[in-house]
Amino acid sequence: LVGLIARTPDMYLYEMQEELREMCNVEVSLLTIWRALKRRGITRKRVSRVASQRDEEARTNYMIHMTATYRADQLVCVDEAACNRATTKRGWA
Repeated sequence: LVGLIARTPDMYLYEMQEELREMCNVEVSLLTIWRALKRRGITRKRVSRVASQRDEEARTNYMIHMTATYRADQLVCVDEAACNRATTKRGWA
């Protein structure tokens, strides 16, 4: 179960139940899974996603350039982020 969560931390309890049924041929309740995770100190946490293309050095250089070149009133900010309500907001950690 712990290995399963390490590979897929945003699984739902019913998905863990299905995996245990398929992989180990055992039938356990959702409450049993919840209690087992709790005993190991594994709880639900908010999932934060970081862009895979993120480059901290490039971001720092960009911010230095922007603050040296432009005033705040000269900038227009556009958000290119997308929202997907199907994306899980919590994961196990």
